[in-house]
Amino acid sequence: MSISIARRRVLFVGRCSPCARAPAPFAAALASRLAAAGEWDARLLAIGTDDLPPAVEQLIVGRLDASTPLGLAEAGESCYDLGADVVCLNHDWSAFSGQSGVDVLHFVWSLDVPLVTVLQDVARGATLLQRRVLAELARRSASLVVTSERRAQVLSQLCPGAEPAVIGVPVPARQKVEVPAGWCSGPTVAAVALGDAGGVQHLVRAMARVVGAEPGVSCLVLCRGSERSELEPAARLGEELGVSTRVSFHGGDDMPPGRAAGLLAGALAFVLPAEAGCEGVGAALRVAAAAGLPLISTPHPCSVEMFGPGRCLLVPWADPDAMASAILRVVRSDKLRGLLAGRTAEVAAGLGWPAVCRAYGRVLASACPRGTCLAGLAAVREITSVEVG
Repeated sequence: MSISIARRRVLFVGRCSPCARAPAPFAAALASRLAAAGEWDARLLAIGTDDLPPAVEQLIVGRLDASTPLGLAEAGESCYDLGADVVCLNHDWSAFSGQSGVDVLHFVWSLDVPLVTVLQDVARGATLLQRRVLAELARRSASLVVTSERRAQVLSQLCPGAEPAVIGVPVPARQKVEVPAGWCSGPTVAAVALGDAGGVQHLVRAMARVVGAEPGVSCLVLCRGSERSELEPAARLGEELGVSTRVSFHGGDDMPPGRAAGLLAGALAFVLPAEAGCEGVGAALRVAAAAGLPLISTPHPCSVEMFGPGRCLLVPWADPDAMASAILRVVRSDKLRGLLAGRTAEVAAGLGWPAVCRAYGRVLASACPRGTCLAGLAAVREITSVEVG
């Protein structure tokens, strides 16, 4: 026989943009994966008016005016009418109006359904007002989510007693791309410039040592157009050291992570020379994971948390000799490359869309247990038939 189960509806609220931090791509992925199990009906209440792929547009049930307290309050009240059993707020300070983004609380205060808050920006340098906003979000939320253990530790300092779930940002799917002629045609290591000119200069010095021992090895550095001027000292250093033909910089406009992973997939390893205060390291690591490459990295906290000792080769800060030695070890050893590539695959699997969606499904279920759906909404929802016995 079969029984009919009303799927619970989760309404994602956040900036409507195809960037990696926005909830729109995640809502689409969650809808396709959790809906298959008959668990959730995922929809999006979007901030902004950016054009999105049709698969995401069809999930949008409303647009949110985040520029005024009244608009936010009205949006919060509308969540019940939009059939939400639980609201998942993708919070970042820049998406909401008011000093330090305080107006987000008008949305939260007007909700009549359980709230799960995903905190994108948790920093030790939070202002007093931001700390109070975080404390109120924590108090009002049935569940909190942060994207790393480091952010969880900072949140516990800012909001004593907060116990967030830690769910990493998904690793993008590697895209099939047409590789330019000559791209990765010989032994090549890859890197991504993150605006830390000092770290890239250490990489150039390391490559001078590598090329001295293995003349055929080259390095491809992907960079954004805005970083070109910052990397000019590194390019001049390459000319001075005689490796300008072995260290090349590529890019222009911001490149989607999946495409970057596709371009770099033919490399032997991924080198991350990031300095201590460098930002964007997590995104670069996800590119490495999507490309399936062995990782060589400085001990940046993101690298240590995401990969850790044993899953990559960690080299000391500002040490071109150690970096060159690690590159040569990977280039010369098929066995070591295979071992580290396997470790990277483990990281990618743990942060793949299926694993991340399952983790969010557990958090949403704890905030909205089955049987607590809002009365009367099941009649207007899609009903999933489940075969029993």
